[in-house]
Amino acid sequence: WALAAALVLQLHVCRMEFLAELANAARNHGECTVCLERKSLSLADMCDDRESRVCRHFLCFACASSLLAKTCPICRAPFEHAVQLPSPRDDPRLIFRLIDTSGDGHISREELADYCAAFAGVSVDAALAALGRRWAHFDENGDGTLCPLEFQLAVVPVLAELHARESESAQIPSLADEPDNWFTYWDDDNSGLLEIGELLRALCKTFTSLSTAELTGILEAIWPLLDHDGSNALDIDEFRAEDGLLDMLRANLPV
Repeated sequence: WALAAALVLQLHVCRMEFLAELANAARNHGECTVCLERKSLSLADMCDDRESRVCRHFLCFACASSLLAKTCPICRAPFEHAVQLPSPRDDPRLIFRLIDTSGDGHISREELADYCAAFAGVSVDAALAALGRRWAHFDENGDGTLCPLEFQLAVVPVLAELHARESESAQIPSLADEPDNWFTYWDDDNSGLLEIGELLRALCKTFTSLSTAELTGILEAIWPLLDHDGSNALDIDEFRAEDGLLDMLRANLPV
């Protein structure tokens, strides 16, 4: 029994690590970590009974509202209900209050980067870098944070423009017809490798008839057969190898 319990625990830890990698990949593309759909026009905060954010993460409103366990799926912070963020021009005061995670009446660069990253579908680091180039323009008094007036005068017009220009993402290459292009498309950091989070996100976006849990279980089961060097990533040769991931997907899933 002790051995069985240890194996179950090990499988649980492995599954949580895979899901954590998927959550990070989704977050870096402005996607809901539950349904993996773009959430830019339906961002929702998870709030307590005082309408204050419980953490720095965003989901889409539909998923945040329907979670059976009222905890953030990323950090497990408990919350009471979801609040959808309005268009920046419709209610800039509410936007400000919901971005202000600390509740101190000012927005830091990091807090604004969380929102911009979720909205624009980029990593938080990329959002921080972009904000760094414009922060002096936003932060007129130079105190390192944005007050409500600075936010409304300088930031809201930029966010409103992004909101108006939101468009659909590019066409995903076919795994069946363009496997090399499919691999490259999902290699977000251009490393020449598909890491676990990138690969899980790619599978969830490609095989939409299967649930995230099902695809996570499939990848978890076959991963030891694929990752020969223990790098937690696949290069293009491993991907295309005989009896490698591409062959397995073609043989067992509706490509």
